[in-house]
Amino acid sequence: HCRSTPSGITNYPWTFLEFRGLVCPLDFWGHLGYTVLSDIMSGQSIQDRIIAARHSIAGQGLAKSVCKATTEEVMGPKKKHVDYLLQCTNEPNVSIPQLANLLIERTQHTNWVVVFKSLITIHNLMNYGNERFTQFLASNNCTLNLGNFLDKTGVQGYDMSTYIRRYSKYLNEKAFSYRAMAFDFCKVKR
Repeated sequence: HCRSTPSGITNYPWTFLEFRGLVCPLDFWGHLGYTVLSDIMSGQSIQDRIIAARHSIAGQGLAKSVCKATTEEVMGPKKKHVDYLLQCTNEPNVSIPQLANLLIERTQHTNWVVVFKSLITIHNLMNYGNERFTQFLASNNCTLNLGNFLDKTGVQGYDMSTYIRRYSKYLNEKAFSYRAMAFDFCKVKR
């Protein structure tokens, strides 16, 4: 991994770490440099990593997992993060309103990937999580206000915005039907 120093800098070759053209002095990054630079390969945005680190430092494991499940990386939410959130819905000491509000807050992001992953995560928690999660969404007037959602950052954002609006409307209707009937018909065994 270590190569010669960038031109113009006189230092020993092993004091710099180069990764995909990014050269960082190891005395600046220290051991953390390996961790930070290996995350670049994962496709997470720097903003996602900073937010997750901020939640870690503050001791907010739930917020960190929500952030990790709803990154800007164009792929489905990672199973390990969704599984952790599903497990949290069954824990008596976890605040369901806080969990729901963290996910709803992520739906207000401007990036379609983050919003879509948030909706997928909410849907998974409604289907496979503890019923308290669906009860909270149904009892609270916390509708997913995405009727005007539009990601203008690219063609894919424009295309996906339509599906995100429809998906959020479906989840709102699912919560509304639970409020009206006090039963989730999707969980019925066939």
